[in-house]
Amino acid sequence: MKIAEYFAVSHLAAKLRLIELGYEEAEGTFVYCEGRGLSTYAFRKDTIDKNYSFVIDEDNLIRNILMNPELTELYSKGIVVYANGMLCFNAPKYVMFNENGRYILTDYALEHVDECCFIIYLTGKDM
Repeated sequence: MKIAEYFAVSHLAAKLRLIELGYEEAEGTFVYCEGRGLSTYAFRKDTIDKNYSFVIDEDNLIRNILMNPELTELYSKGIVVYANGMLCFNAPKYVMFNENGRYILTDYALEHVDECCFIIYLTGKDM
């Protein structure tokens, strides 16, 4: 990120400052889940508030699926799948398989996560 280099700060510091200044599109950059970097993603402005995210780790995903019967049914029927650290609708427009046989978001989905992925409420311990 050129801004981080210019101001000699970390990518995270630059990202957080950009978000504070109202550049919400920075939210989908330099995102990590379970120690690995996720693909950059985008969504419409004003889609999520401060305590919300599209990203969820696998342990919390499983916990949420087990605690919510409707979500259990959607997941067990393959209507929703886990891809790129997000719970997403299973449609060719949104997901495909990578070379390892795992679901990944399509380029279209990465540009429209607000259209195809669930919004996750972050509790204090998740933030």
